[in-house]
Amino acid sequence: YARDDAGSLLYRAGQGNGYVFADMLGLVCPFLYRYGMTFNRKECLELAVKQIANFLAYGMDGESGLPYHGYDMADDCKYGIIGWGRAVGWMLRGMSKCFLSDYGRERLREPFVGLMDTVLHYQRADGAFSWQLQALEGPADTSVTGMVCAALKEGIELKILVGEKYRQAFLRGRESLEKAVRDGRVYGCSGECEGFGLYPQRYDAYPWSLGPALIVCDDVVEGV
Repeated sequence: YARDDAGSLLYRAGQGNGYVFADMLGLVCPFLYRYGMTFNRKECLELAVKQIANFLAYGMDGESGLPYHGYDMADDCKYGIIGWGRAVGWMLRGMSKCFLSDYGRERLREPFVGLMDTVLHYQRADGAFSWQLQALEGPADTSVTGMVCAALKEGIELKILVGEKYRQAFLRGRESLEKAVRDGRVYGCSGECEGFGLYPQRYDAYPWSLGPALIVCDDVVEGV
């Protein structure tokens, strides 16, 4: 599959650009890492971790410590907004799924904890996270809250996130998600992103809020 010069997988290679999206980290890395573990393919573990390491190197905002939505190495430019909630969620989910073995834990533990600490600074009083993390007075987004809390849950269970602040953050986030459930659907989720800088302010029930919420609201949570 098409990659840039650093080995990152291009999100929509058919469009003829070199864009790397944060979404890719949550969509591809969990599968790659588990595939590598299942079939003893170390190159798959390496490829998964490389995607995240590259994004940490080329896709982050130096001042806030939050990711841009994406970047393009060809023009040395970062794209989208800083702190788009689902970009953060995709990134945390991709990282947490690389903790199945020491290879991923040793390389991603420190940046995972650091990013999570930055993200928790923006948890709202109601326990949720906003569609853009810094927009504390803007709409809350259940997809963001679900993704962040799913990563919190896994980090706590694996003892990578240690301390009462993580437990409390998870419980507050889970409570906010539970309040958004009606008739088996998780409402308050922002609509499908259409590209860099295109974040429709439509809030409803979508699969990308339901999936993470199912993980978060599972009653069996070791250590929580």
